[in-house]
Amino acid sequence: MAILDGIRAKLQSTSDPHLQARLLLQYSSAAASPGAKTAAAIDFLFSFLQQNQTTQSDGNQTKDPGSSGAIVVGAIVRGLRQLLAVKAAVVEPMIQVDAMGEQLMQCMSVGEDFKLRRDMLRIVVDCLMLTKKYKQVETLLHACVQDHDAGMQAICLRGYLRLHDAGRCFTAETAATQDTAVDHFDRLVGFVLFAQSEEVRVLAAQVIVALADQHPRSEVENSKYFPSSADNKMPLFLPEKAFYVLCMAGNDASEAVRVEVARCLRRFSRVLASDIVEHAVVKTQIDEAVVDVAPEAVEMNTRRMMSSGVLLSLLEEIDVDVAAEASRTIAGLSEMSTTPDANTARWSQRALERAITAHFDVLPRANSAKASIVEILLVLQHCDLSSTWAVQRLADFVLETAASTSFESYSVDSDDDNVDYWEKQFLDAVRDLGKKSSSVLKADVALTDRVLMLCAVKQRWIWRYQSSNVHRDIELRSRADLPPFKFHTQACSREVIGRMIKLSTLVMQELVEQNR
Repeated sequence: MAILDGIRAKLQSTSDPHLQARLLLQYSSAAASPGAKTAAAIDFLFSFLQQNQTTQSDGNQTKDPGSSGAIVVGAIVRGLRQLLAVKAAVVEPMIQVDAMGEQLMQCMSVGEDFKLRRDMLRIVVDCLMLTKKYKQVETLLHACVQDHDAGMQAICLRGYLRLHDAGRCFTAETAATQDTAVDHFDRLVGFVLFAQSEEVRVLAAQVIVALADQHPRSEVENSKYFPSSADNKMPLFLPEKAFYVLCMAGNDASEAVRVEVARCLRRFSRVLASDIVEHAVVKTQIDEAVVDVAPEAVEMNTRRMMSSGVLLSLLEEIDVDVAAEASRTIAGLSEMSTTPDANTARWSQRALERAITAHFDVLPRANSAKASIVEILLVLQHCDLSSTWAVQRLADFVLETAASTSFESYSVDSDDDNVDYWEKQFLDAVRDLGKKSSSVLKADVALTDRVLMLCAVKQRWIWRYQSSNVHRDIELRSRADLPPFKFHTQACSREVIGRMIKLSTLVMQELVEQNR
């Protein structure tokens, strides 16, 4: 191809490593096209690399030869990885995977070569995963994850997730499996709680859940962060310890980490014991007893006690994404605890009531996003609504939400179809919750009377507002000096109020229907 010939000519005419790197990436992109001779292009890349190394060894480079060589080699490796993604059958046999992997495991990142090592690790992992050499991937990741470079750590953690997706275990089933699981657990705990990189903390949270799924009956007794104790009534297995670790990470300074922690808390495949899960949804007092243990153990015990009720804290977050993920996690854990095979994993009434109360406390703050309101209402379908106070709070919120003037911000200048879709979702959620709480509404006469009274009050408010709105409309139309945009704003407000009236009426009908 002419474009490849042109780039080759430019490469031969320049000695600047940065310009060469840019041209090499362009060359690889062009070689990825369907009509290009990819094998010949790869041969040129390797020959150019050999020529570049020979030139440096002759002393013709005035700059640091090691740095210049790393720039060129890194560009070639990145280019080969681009080609591997689209022409794997041609590229993979031509890459010296074993030699590159051996070099990665024998060296650590020093000086300016960390970018090159990252590129090499990415392409080696890609090639090994492509050829399903999973054992070699495990060995490579186990060595490289100990590198002090955060980029290398992140690549290794992604590699572990790829192994998990492929159905592979991080540790081979040998006599040393238990010790290896402890090593993995301690390393991941260190990443989740103490890593400087936000990306590493997020990925480590995902990997520790995968590790827990692979070793559900491992106690990791010799863990330096979370050793087994004879004081525990029941032995804590790896999933329980991982759950506690994620609870500890719930107070991370990064919003991205807190969101991921909230997600990971509901991803365990095995139903955890009730007291373990309740640690995340019930705040407990800190034990101030003085115990003669190592300082590291004191720190971990303190963090563990401080992490109680972490999902309630995340539910109170100002960040909408964090609060929404915490709400989904409470719903998921509650649903798992009510399954027939949950055994001892059923939540106590105190924990259920605290979780529901927290949702009612956070619901009014969720009015910045319509989807959040619907999703949080759907969460309550998985909770126990058999108590009078819970149904009373639900009725209060639903009626207040349907008639709230804050809904004006939802509908002004919004697409009618989107608004109608949201209103349908809201009504469906109210209908389902009404059916779930119908037994309480029918059994408690006082609560029934209160709901009917609220409906009557809201109805009177709607009629009064309708009347005042008609008079205001007549007054606005009679004023010729009123700016057009002002009248348009009032018209939008009237449309919003009309939707609110319709929505409020339907909600009242749904609640009253449950009392018949």
